[in-house]
Amino acid sequence: MEFKGIITPMITPVKNKKIDFQAISELIEYLLRIGVEGIFPGSSTGAFTLFSLKEHREIIEFSREKFQGKGLFIPGISRNNLEETILMGKSAIDMGADGVVIITPFYLKFGQDAIYRYYAKIADELDIPIFVYNNPDLSCNSIEPETLEKLFQNYSNIIGIKDSSGDMRKFNTFIAHLPSNRYIFQGRDDLLYESLILGASGGVCGTSNFSTLVHELYKKKDLNIQKKIVLIMETLRKFQNHVSYNYIFRKKILNEEFPKDYTMEPFSDLNSDQERILDILISDLKEYELKGTYGFK
Repeated sequence: MEFKGIITPMITPVKNKKIDFQAISELIEYLLRIGVEGIFPGSSTGAFTLFSLKEHREIIEFSREKFQGKGLFIPGISRNNLEETILMGKSAIDMGADGVVIITPFYLKFGQDAIYRYYAKIADELDIPIFVYNNPDLSCNSIEPETLEKLFQNYSNIIGIKDSSGDMRKFNTFIAHLPSNRYIFQGRDDLLYESLILGASGGVCGTSNFSTLVHELYKKKDLNIQKKIVLIMETLRKFQNHVSYNYIFRKKILNEEFPKDYTMEPFSDLNSDQERILDILISDLKEYELKGTYGFK
């Protein structure tokens, strides 16, 4: 099996503080329509830490049923407890996942030896392709290229990395340490273009929850599309992506005129000034897609 393309780190739509399974179904229909190569439920974009172990499993299981093997299914199984992460991984195997994504241990600070042991323990327990997820902004821990290379050498089921560090020098170093049978994905939408040029396998890009641009960029490697994505991300960085992405999805994809109650505690809906900024962004995205310049047919 080859792992490449755009893997969507799925948002987790909610309504009135509960998982909105109907909206998840409509999200997956949209992703199938625009042709992404795979999905990643249980992601940071999906605010996986806000959900219980039971809810986390339900999100993955429901997504698997709706996606129906029409692309790569690579759920995030990370919990802030080693045994729960392994339990989630075994559930993912039972569901027929193609691989799993696991972020570095989070909240507490860990050295490289501890990070190595964390992934080694999981790799010993799970007979499934594993992607290391490097996102130091959220986890407070970063895996170093030498640690990743050691994991690659000792565990054949650790097959790649999703790097969301935003550090292109480190990304380039990861590529230099990458064996030919391993994969690297860029987790920052606005760094996808240069990552593909360097040899990335693809992107795990959150804007694919509501926009065709990153998938078009993956296919065409068009610098004009890259420039557009950079401008979009300049706007989106002003917001918490869990909240803004859910708002955009509900307004642009579900066609809700006035989205409400789409966040989990302790987050809250956007205020009217924030909504106006994103409404301009939505209008801009729709214009591109209506023109057919970068949209799907």
